[in-house]
Amino acid sequence: MVDLNTVLCDEQSYEECYHKYYNKVIKDFPIRKKKIEVKFPDNTTEKMMVSKFLVNMVFWMPFMRFNKTITKDYIVDTNKLTTDVIADYMDSIIEIFEDDYTNENNLFYDLNLCIADMITELGYFSLDFNKRIGNTISIRDLIMLSEKVDRFNEIIHTRYDGNIDTKYIEDDLKKLTKEILEILGENENCLQDYVNSKEGLNKNQLTQLLINIGPKPDLQENVFPKIVNTNFLTDGMRTVSDYYINSNGGRKAAITNYSKTKQSGYLMRKLSILCMNVELSDTVKDCHTNNYVEVDMNNKDTMIRYDKRYYLDEKKQKLRLFKYSKDNEEKFKGKKILFRSPVTCACGNNQVCQKCYGSLAKINYDIHIGLLAILILTSQVTQKMLSSKHLLKTSTKEIYWNEIFQELFTLNGNTLQLNESIDGINRYSLIINEDEIQDNEEGLNDSEYDEDENSTSSDGKLTNITKYFRKFTIRRKIDKLPGRKYTEDYEYFEVDNGVDLYMSTYFENTLKRSHLNDNGEYEVAVKDIYVDNPVFYIDIANDGLSAILNSIIDLIDKKERLGTNTYNDMINKFVELCNDSGIIINAVHLELIIRELIKSTTNILERPDFSIKDPEYQILRLSDSILNSGSIVTSISFERFKDQIYKAKSYAKVGSSPLDDFFL
Repeated sequence: MVDLNTVLCDEQSYEECYHKYYNKVIKDFPIRKKKIEVKFPDNTTEKMMVSKFLVNMVFWMPFMRFNKTITKDYIVDTNKLTTDVIADYMDSIIEIFEDDYTNENNLFYDLNLCIADMITELGYFSLDFNKRIGNTISIRDLIMLSEKVDRFNEIIHTRYDGNIDTKYIEDDLKKLTKEILEILGENENCLQDYVNSKEGLNKNQLTQLLINIGPKPDLQENVFPKIVNTNFLTDGMRTVSDYYINSNGGRKAAITNYSKTKQSGYLMRKLSILCMNVELSDTVKDCHTNNYVEVDMNNKDTMIRYDKRYYLDEKKQKLRLFKYSKDNEEKFKGKKILFRSPVTCACGNNQVCQKCYGSLAKINYDIHIGLLAILILTSQVTQKMLSSKHLLKTSTKEIYWNEIFQELFTLNGNTLQLNESIDGINRYSLIINEDEIQDNEEGLNDSEYDEDENSTSSDGKLTNITKYFRKFTIRRKIDKLPGRKYTEDYEYFEVDNGVDLYMSTYFENTLKRSHLNDNGEYEVAVKDIYVDNPVFYIDIANDGLSAILNSIIDLIDKKERLGTNTYNDMINKFVELCNDSGIIINAVHLELIIRELIKSTTNILERPDFSIKDPEYQILRLSDSILNSGSIVTSISFERFKDQIYKAKSYAKVGSSPLDDFFL
């Protein structure tokens, strides 16, 4: 019998007991299945295999280090061990220590070190025991499974008719993948442990191995019209076209890694500069703001992201701590809850009070919360982009063009040109509001603002930096028929296809030469556009790879902000994006980003005064928010240095920055 009163009393006793059984298993592997009796401090006992005992000893390490009494409630079922189970266990351990926390002790620092030691020790199991188990992939196992389970045999021979829609194939493969995972998890085979642990197995790779390779993206982010109608297990590459389509994956991955990783890295740089000034206050526990963010508690994922956050009990007008649980999931499901948030925190000096940050303040009190938020978000986004080198898949997205737009333009690849057969071309004009035109700032640097490169036009309106817009108006002169009365000379068609239209150099020069009316609108006669020249370029995104990154950029760095108009809408949309993409991050980190985009309507260099109820505010794009930082050091550390030093507004910036010491 193993008495935990003795084993968990100090470090030496713990190490002696743990390594005693660990070394026995290493020397005599079958002994892992031998059962031993474990006695808990309340005199209850539990019989478990040696392997289960060893794993649980690792999970019990905090009880030993911090002299806490353990019960049978903290036995981990090793037959259902997944990363989610481990994460939930770690959270339960942290909850035990919350009441012991003070600003003076280093409890959570020591606990973090303990958790790191636990993770390291668990890693040794795979290093030492996998050599004994001999985990591998066995084709024989899969052949035997196909003979035993008819449905498995049917799925691995899935083939599609060449006339079936690509979207249907994508949806069907998702359904079949879910079904084959259930079969693999319920029957003995070489993949069973991986399936049941939900680790070490890429579902998309499994789909291509066992079911069907299916649609593949080409180098232009379109989808090949012919699918690879086979899998790697039963038939492999059968035709020249199969080899050709699949071989594009190597080049595609290299291109995607270069372009999208660069874009993701640029986003990380901008976000880091944006949030470098915000810190957690070590003196202000509660700013007492009366402004809250309204969160739609519409699903479990959203509730988990708001675990340990303070919300307003509107009936009692009292702050309460929201804790996710099954009971609270039912209680709050579908409701709108008012949460305290860094976005509406009334703390000054770029600080966030502990109440608005939530219980994480106890753990992250000595960490730069702004940079922590950026690292958690962008590391996952970048990793998802890098995964393209392992697997290329499609997620078809249709673009719906306005009828009037289709009359004027034709799409060739990702290039829009003027239609050759426009009826009455002299009747048409394009009207583009200058406020709708935005810079494509990816990879922008100071050299692109060099006056010697003629980067700005004489009126300062347009530059040779790539420009894009989304909304514009097509004006058509009415072809008046005799004998009829007309009240207007023109009819107007508002165009918004939901797609960014990047101006070609040719069209940008045409726009510079066009008339700018009193309403700030450029008017371009369609007859002045040459048919053979490209007018616009569009970015046809393969959602399977770039949707996450593009959506985040669209929300925080595009004027349209995915249709959101308030910080409440932005927060809910940001949470929704993370839910859909599987990014693991607490909502408070997302709110820290949105916080820095909120500016006062009276002074764009400052945050609104949230000590008053419902102050007026404006939401800036990410780039604009950095350039309008209250610290001159922060803004010039970004870009457009020359542009800034000539603006009077720059000399009104008196805020501090962590980078100040570098400019002394």
